[in-house]
Amino acid sequence: MLQNPGNEGTSIRLAILDDYQDVAIHSAEQDWADLRRALRPENAHLVIQVFKDPIPTEDLVTVLRPFEVICTMRERTPFTAELFEALPNLKLLTTTGPVNRSIDIEAAKKRGITVAGTGATGNSTVEHIWGLLLSVARNIPAYDRGVKDPTGPWQSLSGVSSRELPTGLMGKTIGLVGFGRLGSAVAKIADAFGMNVVAWSQNLTVDKISPEQQEYVQIVSKRELFETSDFISIHLVLSPRSHGIIGFGDLQLMKRSAIIINTSRGPIIDEEALLRVLREGGIRGAGIDVFDKEPLSEDSPWRQLGDRVVLTPHVGYVETRNYQKFWEDTVWNVDTWLDGKNEYVHELTGL
Repeated sequence: MLQNPGNEGTSIRLAILDDYQDVAIHSAEQDWADLRRALRPENAHLVIQVFKDPIPTEDLVTVLRPFEVICTMRERTPFTAELFEALPNLKLLTTTGPVNRSIDIEAAKKRGITVAGTGATGNSTVEHIWGLLLSVARNIPAYDRGVKDPTGPWQSLSGVSSRELPTGLMGKTIGLVGFGRLGSAVAKIADAFGMNVVAWSQNLTVDKISPEQQEYVQIVSKRELFETSDFISIHLVLSPRSHGIIGFGDLQLMKRSAIIINTSRGPIIDEEALLRVLREGGIRGAGIDVFDKEPLSEDSPWRQLGDRVVLTPHVGYVETRNYQKFWEDTVWNVDTWLDGKNEYVHELTGL
């Protein structure tokens, strides 16, 4: 151990960022303990500091400057070239998951900083998509509130018009914006529900989906998808090309009875346009897990929309096994760096 960090008696400072749910240590408790024990023969001391709350941008340099190792959670704290330049002690940056588009990897490499990712497991986001979709379609949050209110009539709704009965799925059309791993998994479940499936993305053509998928998925234009779908689910990767790709004009094409689900990234949809359409009743509702700025501010307009909009705090990927994989692999990456082995779970080299 300790071929990288240096001399006997070294204190190695490690920061865990944005651990909102306080799970980073508990998800791999034995692994962290083993890592600490492995350091002892070299007379080294591993100092771990966990930051549960986001560090304000203006304080990042001051707070993070002492750390040799920083473990990031997803894309919650961006690491820019300017930030890397201001952190002379940083030698290893780990991120949960195999991809993190908020890290300037080339800038890190130029400064000799290793950036390593982790694996992921399970199908949590797909399950969350259907959880949101069914919650909105079946008015589940509103019915839940009604049942818990002993003063209201039975089967009453809270925050939803009493005329908006639950809507079924069979025979309805779901439009998938993006048809990669997640989109194709959602399509398979939609087919099991007896739904019609249409899909669109900028480069999607029939020959890019399997013969089996062609039996139940129809590739359509963007306009047709927004005009004909009863449900729309977003599955694009956020990039300069997809930023704001769904605007007010697209949302205006939707049926007034339609529901939109976004578990991808907030900026893919023009947020102000979506808020406007929801306020004006242009569509039935939405299930939203991602936002332009996270966490939401206390006065965020998203908090004012009632139960026709079901909101979750970017937890589509959150699941026990996934978190265990994230943090066990993170410890592995730290141990690998300390040992100078250069055998990381997933070394990020560019996006």
